[in-house]
Amino acid sequence: MSQLTAIADALTFTETHLKDDISVSDMAEAASYSLYHFSRVFNGLVHHTPYDYLMRRRLSESTRWLAETDRKIVDIAFEYHFGSHETFSRAFKRMFGMPPSEYRELSADAGGPVNHPRHLPPLTADYLKHINQQDLLWPDPEEQPPIDVTGLMSWVDQPSAVSTLWEALERELHNLARGPEPEAFYGIIWYPRNRRGQGYFYLAGFLDPWLGPLGAGRRPFHPGLVTKTLPDLVCARFVHSGTRGCLPFTRGYIYHTWFSHASWGAALPMEIERWGDGGRPPRDGACACDILVPISSTEL
Repeated sequence: MSQLTAIADALTFTETHLKDDISVSDMAEAASYSLYHFSRVFNGLVHHTPYDYLMRRRLSESTRWLAETDRKIVDIAFEYHFGSHETFSRAFKRMFGMPPSEYRELSADAGGPVNHPRHLPPLTADYLKHINQQDLLWPDPEEQPPIDVTGLMSWVDQPSAVSTLWEALERELHNLARGPEPEAFYGIIWYPRNRRGQGYFYLAGFLDPWLGPLGAGRRPFHPGLVTKTLPDLVCARFVHSGTRGCLPFTRGYIYHTWFSHASWGAALPMEIERWGDGGRPPRDGACACDILVPISSTEL
């Protein structure tokens, strides 16, 4: 049995026993490893300790109960084996940046569970394989200068919608038929504060030197194209390498794992996909791009 398979078995066991009184020793037994060996391998592949993963999964699952039921918070705390209302609330605030009562209020306003970026979903063998096969884990800091990104923007809730948006942009660029090819393509993702589900706003855009200011007479009017001006940003640059379908794995690692250990916080609820050298996001197959996440120091 490979290490990845053994840890995946432990993850499956954990998922089916979140409400049971289990320990890290039980997780190790599910992987058929000694406690010491299990803890070392688990931390190396998952990049959380087994106990941290168990707590984060319990807290993540508790959000559904907070949003969809009127059960008392203390009852939800006991359901997921937190010893008291206070212990649960402290752990919840450390993970999500707000107490459970505030999360419940936000979800009520949104009409359902608010999708917080720190939410930890059940991890799978495919996820573990992806994050451990590339130079993803340690991002490079980068200053992103101000740029204007022009393109098509829409609310999307599934990968196919993003592909459709890029295809529409391709057609519009062909219809414009002006000047040289854009020098770079960018995908800008914006997460509304109270968003439900997996949706977000996505701008499929490009940089193009011949698109000057609208009033200068150099930019053709197009009612469907929008321009977003990004300010000067300090970003963590992650390198994604894999299929476009694996981009959610890379994003997931950034928010629910890297940010939980880094001395940086997210400066804005957004990401920037940068497809360099004139490359366009492929519909499927292998691809590579930079993912830039604006950051700010959490150290005061």
